[in-house]
Parts: sequence; structure tokens; C-alpha cells
Amino acid sequence: MLRTQPLIFIAALVVFLAAEIIAAPFAPAQYSTPQDSLRPQVVHDKWFAEDKAQHFLVSAFLTGLGFVVWREGLDRSENQSLYFSGAATLGLGLGKELYDLKKPKGRASFKDLVADVLGIGITMFLIKTI
Repeated sequence: MLRTQPLIFIAALVVFLAAEIIAAPFAPAQYSTPQDSLRPQVVHDKWFAEDKAQHFLVSAFLTGLGFVVWREGLDRSENQSLYFSGAATLGLGLGKELYDLKKPKGRASFKDLVADVLGIGITMFLIKTI
């Protein structure tokens, strides 16, 4: 079994991230002026951008975290832990993109989801092979 100190740190990190996600809808919205709303919106969503790296790293971290908690903390099998952590992280990524659609000027990004899936997939591959 894992020592309790890493589990306490992980639990605190999860609580912090959950609080950030819950508080986000209540943050002050930034509305455009009427002149801005008349201009066509061009979105430049690059494949290699900082937010793609963030999506990749957060998805990889959450997949690994979910695996450790499910496997060590709840004493589940390796396959159960792996599939649960991957599915839960993908659900969070999809939820984040749906949330982005609800924001003013919000747009979901297919490229963000690709970065999420790559982070999940590479972490699952590493867990299986190590």
C-alpha cells in the first residue's frame, strides 16, 4: 500500500482543482462591445500551442492519478484501474470542452480533445508496459 502522505497530497490537489472548476462559472464574464460583435470571428487554433501542452499534461497526470488511487487506494485490478482512469479523464476533457461552448464567445476545440486523448493514451501505454 502507498504511504498516507502522497495520498493526502493527491486528495488536496484534487480538492483544489475541483474548487477551481466549480468557481469558474461565477467568475466575471468579459463581454465584447457591440462593435466587436459585428466583426467576423476568426479562430486560430494551432496544433502546437501552450494550451495543447496543458491539455496533454493534465490528461496524462489525471490518468496516472486515477490509476494510482483506483489501484492502490481502492485495491482494484490493473485493468479496472486503467480503464476507469482513462474513461474518467476523457469524460473530464469532454466536459471541459462543453463548458467552453457555454462561455461568451466560447468554442470547443477538437484539437484540445486530441491532446487529451494523446495524454490519456500515452499514460495508459506507459502503465501497461512498465
